[in-house]
Amino acid sequence: MTAQAVEKGLLRLAETARARDALPLDVVLPDGERVNFGAPASITLTIRDEGALATLAQPTIAALAEAFVDGRMDVEGPMLQAVALAERLAALGGSPVGARVAAALSRH
Repeated sequence: MTAQAVEKGLLRLAETARARDALPLDVVLPDGERVNFGAPASITLTIRDEGALATLAQPTIAALAEAFVDGRMDVEGPMLQAVALAERLAALGGSPVGARVAAALSRH
C-alpha cells in the first residue's frame, strides 16, 4: 500500500468519525499535518513512521497497541480514555469484533 493510499484511508476514517460518531481525537502525521476526528481533542496520537500510519488506516486494538509499545506512535492524554477511544476507532474502521479478537490472539 502506498503512503498516499494509506493517508487517504486515514482521511476517510476521520470523515466517517466526523459524520457518525465524532471522536475527541487528533492525529499528527509524520509530516506534521494534524487530522481531527470531529470533536475537540482530548487524545492526540503522534505518528512516528509510515508503518504506524498504515495501522491507523485499518485499525485493530492489537495493531494500535503494538504501534504504541514499539514507539511508532505516541499518545498524549488520559491512557484509559485512549484505550476506550482505540476500541471506537477500530469499530469505525470496519474491523468486526471477531476479527479484532483473532488478530490479538494470533500475535500471542
